[in-house]
Amino acid sequence: MTPQMIEEFQRDGVARLGRVLSDETVQAINTRFKELFDAKTGTADQGLRNITAASNSAEDQTAPGNRHFQLMNPWHMDPVFRDLYQNDAIVKAHHAILGDKVQLIHDQIFFKPAGDGARSQWHLDNNYFQCDPPDNALTIWIALDDADQENSCLWYMPGSHKLPAGESKIVDTGSTKLIHLKEVDESKLVPYEIKAGHALMHHSLVVHGAYPNHSDRCRRSYGIHCVKTGTPKLDGGGFNNFEACPTLDGTPLHKD
Repeated sequence: MTPQMIEEFQRDGVARLGRVLSDETVQAINTRFKELFDAKTGTADQGLRNITAASNSAEDQTAPGNRHFQLMNPWHMDPVFRDLYQNDAIVKAHHAILGDKVQLIHDQIFFKPAGDGARSQWHLDNNYFQCDPPDNALTIWIALDDADQENSCLWYMPGSHKLPAGESKIVDTGSTKLIHLKEVDESKLVPYEIKAGHALMHHSLVVHGAYPNHSDRCRRSYGIHCVKTGTPKLDGGGFNNFEACPTLDGTPLHKD
């Protein structure tokens, strides 16, 4: 990260990292994701789910209309995804903010189909992570398709990571529980359009989300969520399982 990127991140809670993946790598990721998506469609216990579905039933999971698919922990499923969070540019970006000792909380792929991709409600990542302090956690979001306002790019409220966290509510979608902010002044939100292979980094307390995808293009993205090693959770727990939450600093990351 350049000094300008670090300054942007500290000021706004979000920074543009530029290109981190080649077109060839993006194509390889999307090809493998499609294979996994096709194999797991209709399931909710194999890592893939439609988080807006009315239930975990195969019928509800595959029903068209207002869909937002999430593939959790693809790094468990294929080396192509393990290579992603070990990518040199991504590791260096984490180290620039969190220091040399960094762990993966989890990774995920988001998929909003063309025409009926659901909105992502305004939220704070640390409501899920529960890191103490929140400054010790961040997300890198990589576009796997060009992401613009038409097909549901991310919107942020710059500087909101420095403000008191707004009141949240737990929303049971039927297939999962989501934690949304109750009130957000959408006039303060800014769209962050980026090209495929480019990345954004954001603080765990910055307000963000996305509008629906009503375009004729799908929107896929890859999220890497990391924490400074040794950071406790608000409930007193932590990320001490290094097999489930591998480090990015040379500790063995996975079993062959």
